[in-house]
Amino acid sequence: MDLPFHGGAASSTSHRKTSFRNVGRVSIDMSRPDELQTSLGQSPTAAILFNAAGQITYLNPAAESFLAKSSGDAAGKPLAEIVCDPGFAELNVLKERLGAIVESSDDIIVSKTLEGIITSWNKGAEKILGYAADEVIGRHISMLVPPGSTEDMQVILNTVARGEKVDHHLTKRQRKDGKIIDVSLTVSPIRNQSGEIIGASKVGRDVTDMLHAQLLKERMAAIVESSDDIIVSKTLDGVITSWNKGAERVLGYSADDVIGKHISLLMPADRVEDMQRILAKIARGEKVEHYETKRICKDGRLIDVSLTVSPIRDAQGKIVGASKIGRDITFQKQIEAERQEADRRKDEFLAMLAHELRNPLASINNAVQLFGKLETEEDLLWAKDVVNRQVKHLARLIDDLLDVSRITRGKISLKKESLNLSPIVSSAIEAVRPLMEERKHELVVSLSAGALHLQADPLRVEQILVNLLTNAAKYTNAGGRICLTASAENDNIIIKVNDNGSGIPPELLPKIFDLFVQGDRSIARSEGGLGIGLTLVQKLAEMHGGSVTAESAGAGKGSEFTVRLPAQKPLASPTQRPKKSLATVARRSSRILVVDDNVDTAAGLAKLLKLLGHEVAVSHDGESAIEVARAHNPEVVLLDIGLPGMNGYEVAKRLRDEPCCKTAVIIAVSGYGQDEDRRRSSEAGFDHHLVKPVDFDALTSLLAS
Repeated sequence: MDLPFHGGAASSTSHRKTSFRNVGRVSIDMSRPDELQTSLGQSPTAAILFNAAGQITYLNPAAESFLAKSSGDAAGKPLAEIVCDPGFAELNVLKERLGAIVESSDDIIVSKTLEGIITSWNKGAEKILGYAADEVIGRHISMLVPPGSTEDMQVILNTVARGEKVDHHLTKRQRKDGKIIDVSLTVSPIRNQSGEIIGASKVGRDVTDMLHAQLLKERMAAIVESSDDIIVSKTLDGVITSWNKGAERVLGYSADDVIGKHISLLMPADRVEDMQRILAKIARGEKVEHYETKRICKDGRLIDVSLTVSPIRDAQGKIVGASKIGRDITFQKQIEAERQEADRRKDEFLAMLAHELRNPLASINNAVQLFGKLETEEDLLWAKDVVNRQVKHLARLIDDLLDVSRITRGKISLKKESLNLSPIVSSAIEAVRPLMEERKHELVVSLSAGALHLQADPLRVEQILVNLLTNAAKYTNAGGRICLTASAENDNIIIKVNDNGSGIPPELLPKIFDLFVQGDRSIARSEGGLGIGLTLVQKLAEMHGGSVTAESAGAGKGSEFTVRLPAQKPLASPTQRPKKSLATVARRSSRILVVDDNVDTAAGLAKLLKLLGHEVAVSHDGESAIEVARAHNPEVVLLDIGLPGMNGYEVAKRLRDEPCCKTAVIIAVSGYGQDEDRRRSSEAGFDHHLVKPVDFDALTSLLAS
């Protein structure tokens, strides 16, 4: 007959608190009752035998212990009476509740043997790992373990076999779909009635998202700590609650210095009100982006910062504080200010350039308009002097601009020679004499006794002196006093130029040698010049291994410029400054070919040459110049370089191949006057190189040689 079989284990505290793990039926051969009772008597599980009438015939010792009844007391009693015992019913209810809890749990709750065979599997395990119970029960737990974690599984089983519990063990498991997840396991031993460990119960939780969030949090924390930017947080009351390393590097305070203190610690007094406005916006849930303000560093420095401030919300979405990212933009602000200053100076320079160009052009235009109306020779000479003077002024402006460009790009080279400073001073004084006389200045020159020897470029030293004297003349009122002194001090030649003029304001003094910087440049006080003269003085002095400094007691108190140049010990037999020899060119009356694509320039030059008694032919391009040369046999060719089509270099080479011009003197007359241009003209066969506007005295000297 079939008999009910109950298997379970009684609690050590009370037989009324027993949990049943298995309920089933087993077939028993009743033809051998003694053998059956002997077998059941040795079983650790409770067993009840009853007859067809439902009357109990036998309780094994485990059942006696479980029901607290002896087999003799229970014999003959209805099975229903024993099963309906209140304690037994309570245990059944408890079992059902525990089963429901296990099945409704979202966690993995499974059991396995000590060999790793799965024996139970709840709905939580099915949801998390994807396998149904019938897919896993009876199979080895290793089916859930990804490669590389098998040893981890065996360590857990060994720990449980020793009767130890494994708490919150982080490991990995593989789902049915192949995805590997992170799980936290708590594994406990399962014991039978006699306390023997027969398996393991396991509670597992999917912590993949939690670990990902934790990892993300740690990465964000690392980013915050390693950032060069200020990243801090504060309460809505302005109390600092966090402070990263970037904030420490930028502002100088450590976290211990500031956390718990009010954010106003970092603010200039005039910016505290801004903070209140920002916190009010944050409290309304608004974000403040790229707000530029100032902060005070621990060492007292005031820096510019750009702030982005965002609300911090708690789990319920309530705004509880503000996070702030700040960037030190002091350097960027400085660069921007310098850029704006450069733009301003550029605009002022262009305005001054227009002024400086229009003034001489206006004078030339006035003189030209009077040429046909002048009545006396004296008036004619006056008009001629005006034109000559203003043309030279224009030429000097252009030369200064080109010099600045060449020096800035490192394209200028010095032609040094041993020289005495005295002749250079005399030449510079002659160059500025007209300006001094025009303004009725008193010029006092004092050179120390003995020769002042230099190894220098004479033209560039003269340029230094001319620029300093011109600057003094411009910024000294009419009738002022200007002094130039030179002396030897140790290994230097010291040159000083001082005046009793308008002086230099303190704020301008540190940048007086900067490009395009001038003193008062208002319309009411426009002294002329482009603000490049002192820049050239500084650059040229430094190229010679020297220096220049400026001093002034302030506006209206005059100024003094001091140039220091390395001295050279006097030679035993000092040599005079060599003079460039000019090639013998033409007789006083020569055949001259003028080649220039500017018709007015060519015609004007031809007229001047004819007035001097020369025979002149004119051409306006390269091809016709060669034809005219063949017919004219010129002794001198004044050749423009910037010609259309065939340039002047090519024309010069072609002319040198013509029999008519093999011995002719070819002179470049060009707007290009840099060293590279002169080198190219020499290579092309030119004998001399003059820059437009041509210095007519220099040209006539060449023609008269």
